[in-house]
Amino acid sequence: MDTIKGNLGRNTGIIVAIVICIVLCICIGCYVAGRESAERDANIQRIQSTQQQLNNATKQLDEAARENQSAREITADSVVINDRIEQRIDSSETAVSRSEEANARARAAVAEAERIITVAKSTATESERIASNSKSILERAITRNQRTAIEAEKK
Repeated sequence: MDTIKGNLGRNTGIIVAIVICIVLCICIGCYVAGRESAERDANIQRIQSTQQQLNNATKQLDEAARENQSAREITADSVVINDRIEQRIDSSETAVSRSEEANARARAAVAEAERIITVAKSTATESERIASNSKSILERAITRNQRTAIEAEKK
């Protein structure tokens, strides 16, 4: 044992250097392992963050797709409604044209009726005048017949 102690005493500097090297190697190993672990943790966090961003982007894309589909449906409905409105406008234009034509025919009929009424009034006035003249002629004829009858009795 003395030899071991003697060897240890002589080689203390070497042993201390070896122990320091071993401790230094352990420290460097721990530093490198910690650094790699930190890099892995950072990479894992980046991956998790990227996955979260991808999940959020996927959700936003899904929502955008739903909104896009909704917009398409609304647009399709709007096209159908606009077509119906256009048809109704065309029908209204046709009805207005027909109404204008009917009004023109009604105006012509009213003008013809007024002309007929004027002619009828004129004819009625003429008929009254003729009737009055006929009555006068008839009264004169009766008077003449009575005179002729009286003269004939006298003869």
